[in-house]
Amino acid sequence: MDKTVNLNKPTPDKLLRLLFYLFETVRTLLQWRPDYCLYTISFNNPAFLKDYLLLLPCRWLGTRIIQYAHGNGLPDFYHASDRITRWLIDDLMLHSEAGIVLGYRLKYNFAKYFPDSHIYVVESGIKVNPNLSRTVRVPANGSVFTILYLGNLLDSKGFFDVIQSAPLVKRVVPCARYVIAGDWADGDERLRTSVLRYITERGLEQDVLFTGKVISDRKWECLQEADVLVFPTRYALETFGLVNLEAMQVGIPVITTARGGIPEIVEDGVNGLIVPEKDPAAIAEKVIHLYYHPEVRQRMGANNIAKFHKMYTAEAYGQRMIGVFEALEAARILPLSSH
Repeated sequence: MDKTVNLNKPTPDKLLRLLFYLFETVRTLLQWRPDYCLYTISFNNPAFLKDYLLLLPCRWLGTRIIQYAHGNGLPDFYHASDRITRWLIDDLMLHSEAGIVLGYRLKYNFAKYFPDSHIYVVESGIKVNPNLSRTVRVPANGSVFTILYLGNLLDSKGFFDVIQSAPLVKRVVPCARYVIAGDWADGDERLRTSVLRYITERGLEQDVLFTGKVISDRKWECLQEADVLVFPTRYALETFGLVNLEAMQVGIPVITTARGGIPEIVEDGVNGLIVPEKDPAAIAEKVIHLYYHPEVRQRMGANNIAKFHKMYTAEAYGQRMIGVFEALEAARILPLSSH
């Protein structure tokens, strides 16, 4: 189901689209009579109001609702909402059968509404790129050492922290090169100005490369050319970031934070390194460590490839999701009103 309706500024066009989606929902429910509706719930307002409306036909026609949390922070959203929105959240959850989250550390999102047995963990997976080699590349010390950030250029994603680690790293690793791959956030000209000024004042123009948005083959080229991915996110709604899985598939170490479910994917010292949030010095320390220990890079890269193909392919994700519905059917979950 397309969930691109944005009600922040209601317009006749947006309201008409919402009515169209409501009509399509009812038509689909009547035509197929599904047992379950798996819905990716929004943890922000007014997007949640749209979700509430679109799920009403499921309730009226007796389709069991499974809430799928691709985001994070439902308790925070609940406590920051007005009384009416809180009532709507409670009402919707009490008419849902179960919840799905992307990691065990994220189960708290639904803890208020479902028993632990009704909160399922289904880690995401991505398609295997058949053009990638499973061989871990470890360049010799002295060649260009590439540190990659890949994602939207939002301050909360930590890309500026990555750049601020550059002067510290360059003092020890002169061959270090930073590649910042992603789009600037719309309307955040102040951040862009601050970042570019920082780079100019420290003479990093030749050491920090901005690629702009990268997709498809170009994205994989950036990953394959990198020696380490640095993703020090502190984004409030972070789950774990698909970019971590992409780096794992390529076979490079990941330096990241303990935000959301990330530590379940990137195990500190095993296939990557965990750093505190908003700490460029810690990032620099880990980058320097990996540079001077190619055997660690090789071990972590190999662990990433093995873990990815075992757990995070699209096929593995599909099997986990199938397992959820097999469990739901086996348990014959009763409506939560009778729990």
